[in-house]
Amino acid sequence: MTSTPADVGSRGAPRGAAGTTPAAPPGGRRRRTLSSSQWAAVGFAAPLLVYLVLFYAYPLWRNIDLSVHDYTIRAFVQGDAEFVGLQNYVDVFSSSTFPTALRNTFVFMFGSIAFQFTIGLALAVFFRSSFRLSSTLRAMFLVPWLLPLIVSASTWAWMLNSENGIVNSVITAFGGEQINWLTSPDTALLSVTIANIWLGIPFNLVILYSGREHDRPACRGGAELGRRDLCLRDLAGRLPAALAVGADRRPDHRLAARGTGRGRAGAPGVGRLDGVHRG
Repeated sequence: MTSTPADVGSRGAPRGAAGTTPAAPPGGRRRRTLSSSQWAAVGFAAPLLVYLVLFYAYPLWRNIDLSVHDYTIRAFVQGDAEFVGLQNYVDVFSSSTFPTALRNTFVFMFGSIAFQFTIGLALAVFFRSSFRLSSTLRAMFLVPWLLPLIVSASTWAWMLNSENGIVNSVITAFGGEQINWLTSPDTALLSVTIANIWLGIPFNLVILYSGREHDRPACRGGAELGRRDLCLRDLAGRLPAALAVGADRRPDHRLAARGTGRGRAGAPGVGRLDGVHRG
């Protein structure tokens, strides 16, 4: 007796009690779908990811691409720059001005971090006690951090102007001589460091003050239990954020564009440190 393909298929396929094919075993693959809360998390994270890609990942890749090509104005416009590999890095490290530039960078970075953190910590301790207008004063200390960079740079460029700046006006009013704050290699680095310290104090104040306010009950309990180092250990947890932001304040050229005319050739090692930038 011959059997048709339909009979073979009906006999070969196991059926359930009601004659239907049983469901797939629990161990089988199932298509996973995101829940509404997971989709909401993706939606909230998407703008941040786009921001990181556009303003961090792409500029980083672009900087690396520029560093391994020999770019000129013509090559930059036409997009046919010659690939030179690591030759640009070799030229930088073998330059006679590299040690001076490296020293200025370390002075700028560690000097800014030290004073930003020290002054910010002192202000956080000062505002620990509540007094009249304390909230107003804390808000006023945030102004340098909230101002746009172009406003801060223009303000400091005017204040440190050699001819009609307010700093030199005060100095000459007391019988002193004018100082070329932005055009002299002796004072350019000091000028931009002071401006960068002024920009970074508010962030350190916010971080350290919020840490002290959050840990105040724990500090009191620790003191009662004899654990008097609790406050210091909890405050130390805020150090990485404050130090990281302070170290990330790179110099810009907006400040010196108003006053300096010497640039890299006239002031070796100060060419990249003749302005301020908020991280």
